[in-house]
Amino acid sequence: MLWLGYLYIAFMLISLPVGVIVMRRLKGDVLHPFGGVLSTLISASFVFAIFFPELVPFQGYAPWVMLAFAIGWDLYTLRLMRDHLSEIFGISKEDADKMDSRSLTVGFITMLPAYACGLYVCMQSLA
Repeated sequence: MLWLGYLYIAFMLISLPVGVIVMRRLKGDVLHPFGGVLSTLISASFVFAIFFPELVPFQGYAPWVMLAFAIGWDLYTLRLMRDHLSEIFGISKEDADKMDSRSLTVGFITMLPAYACGLYVCMQSLA
């Protein structure tokens, strides 16, 4: 595996506890943190499947469902975080509105490599 792949997976796993804690504080239930963990593990499995296809063998339509869940959950989480930026960071609404324009873009760009790997794995699973 390329060192960039290891670095990207490490980034996802290091940022996971922060996301879990923030979602637990916002929603106060177990479902939202569990969804974040599941989405991160699915995304990491797509990156692993690129470099080690025999270790993580995807076949049929299951990867498509997993990719749809990961993208859907991440977009839901980004929207939820955007709506509660002032609560999360303890800042005023005006400052949160300034951060709002970049939060969705930055969040999506950080997950784009995992989505690209997922799309590649999905195409390979149907071939």
